[in-house]
Amino acid sequence: MKDTKNGAIIIGINEGWERVAASAARMSTLKGNAIDVFDSSEDNAANLKSIKKVLSSGHSSIIEHIVFNIAFCDVSAVVEQFMIQFRLASFMVKSRRYVDFYDAGFFLPENLDTGQKNIFASHVRFLFAEYKFLTENNIPKEDARFVLPYCFYSNFYCTVNARELLLILRRMMYGPYSAVAEIKGLGEQLLRQLKLLCPVVYDEFYASRSEYMQDEGERYKCGPKLFTLEQNVARKDERRAEIVSFTKDAAKILAAEAAVRGKPAADALPGILKSARPRELEHLLYTFIFRGISLSGITHIARHRIQSLTVPPLFCAEPFKFLTPETVRNDKTLKKRYESAFIKNAETAGALKQDGAPGEVLIYLALSGNLLDIMSTMNARELLLFFKLRTCSRAQWEIRDFADDLLGQLSEIEPDIFGPMGPSCKISGVCPEGALSCGKKRFL
Repeated sequence: MKDTKNGAIIIGINEGWERVAASAARMSTLKGNAIDVFDSSEDNAANLKSIKKVLSSGHSSIIEHIVFNIAFCDVSAVVEQFMIQFRLASFMVKSRRYVDFYDAGFFLPENLDTGQKNIFASHVRFLFAEYKFLTENNIPKEDARFVLPYCFYSNFYCTVNARELLLILRRMMYGPYSAVAEIKGLGEQLLRQLKLLCPVVYDEFYASRSEYMQDEGERYKCGPKLFTLEQNVARKDERRAEIVSFTKDAAKILAAEAAVRGKPAADALPGILKSARPRELEHLLYTFIFRGISLSGITHIARHRIQSLTVPPLFCAEPFKFLTPETVRNDKTLKKRYESAFIKNAETAGALKQDGAPGEVLIYLALSGNLLDIMSTMNARELLLFFKLRTCSRAQWEIRDFADDLLGQLSEIEPDIFGPMGPSCKISGVCPEGALSCGKKRFL
């Protein structure tokens, strides 16, 4: 993997990062205002010395002022799934809803013997051909993508500060996914670039790595679970939202918050949902599980950064459990062919496993339509945004189904708070989709 053509490429770092981070390091101990401190930090040699000194004391927050832009070029969707779990980073991913991925290409794991590689590559080409067949038979790309294996090439941008980047690198090198050679290789690639671009952060990686060196990857070398089709076909009632915990006495909390701000208790709720800054809702927390959500669906959920999200590793995916979209179910011939692709995929993964292929390689045969359970905790302000986006008719249908289900349950628990929630058109009367608007209001 060449650092200059593919993989993880650092394409940007904030100009004057040494001066900015050193100024942050000196802020609490020097006289003068913020610009005085910055103006006094002109000597880069002294700046680096100051940064190192503060880092050695365990105060790593100063390197949050060093920001990297990283391009992930032709890496597998396994890498994408790994990366989007990091909450303090921004991502922009090539959409599988709108872009045709037939010619995207795929990652071929190195740790397979020649015979296994031939089986793997031949099967993946079959899956891409099935994807093309579905799109050519008027199945939308957002539905056809469910047969794409997670070895397909993904491309995305990531912007992240140095402190979070160190966490990402430690997880790449020593966490559960370190058993995946591609991810560990990308970590090594980023470290090589970091050594050239920002040596002080590179040194910090090695200075504090010991607590992460537990080789957790051993836990996940089991590969996919393989049961019979009858045991694992996903039933409709298995795909649902399940509320685990919620803030009680929500109205009382909102009234107390209003009192702290000097507002009458009666004004605690009216107008909050239409406010440009409804911070009151941040005091209300809700934990829920989405049972039976597709791997593609998980990427939509992970885009919401203000949440605590638990996503099981791809090693835990069960290949016989999969989502069949309505566009496919409506055609018996397409439905049979679609489901046959999932069955053949599970059987191929099982055959490779029996032949000794390692579990960390078989995760590349997880299909975008395979299912997992995930858990999230969001505050009511983030849920307000979630429902604005995900109950909209423009939202991907699978996510909309889960969002509608969750909103319905929350509306029963707190009708005054969640009853008025829904897509933007319901809350504000205005659609933000412009020319892409459906032209109607779903809930009115």
